[in-house]
Amino acid sequence: MAYRKFNGNGDGQSAEDRALDRFADLMVEKIKSLQSDWQKPWFTEGSLKWPKNLSGREYNGMNAAMLMLLCEKNDYRLPVFCTFNRVTGLNYSVGKDGSRKPLVDDNGENLPTVTVNKGEKSCPIFLTSFTVVNRETKEKIKYEDYKKLSDEEKKEHNVYPKLNVYNVFNVAQTNLEQARPEL
Repeated sequence: MAYRKFNGNGDGQSAEDRALDRFADLMVEKIKSLQSDWQKPWFTEGSLKWPKNLSGREYNGMNAAMLMLLCEKNDYRLPVFCTFNRVTGLNYSVGKDGSRKPLVDDNGENLPTVTVNKGEKSCPIFLTSFTVVNRETKEKIKYEDYKKLSDEEKKEHNVYPKLNVYNVFNVAQTNLEQARPEL
């Protein structure tokens, strides 16, 4: 019996399990589409653009493969993805105190609101983060700082990986092109 974390949503699957199921479904669907023509390439020429996030950072590994399959399946023109929070974050600036202020144009008018289109479904991606803890003092340090330590200093720390699942939308699933084409 496989180990499953309970997540309280009633289906008994963790976010990681649901994300892996989604990836497996995309892979099976792609394999079935190739069965009639085994010489056909995995990706059509138009779908070979590498997926990126809204800031321009490229996805890698399984995330890139899954998002490329999704782009081809749904005929997404641009392989650019963003989280719901990133989309809503395009509508305001955040002050040092955490307050939100709507973004305005040169005339002081509020910019058009960017949203995810109603009824759109997200696609899960994985991101691994690391918690680094000193074995004796239990003090946490940033993973970037840990990587700079000497081999001897690294032995004084425990590194705990954590798999995070984020749900992303293709920009075609938002009103970004209509609301803010300059972006």
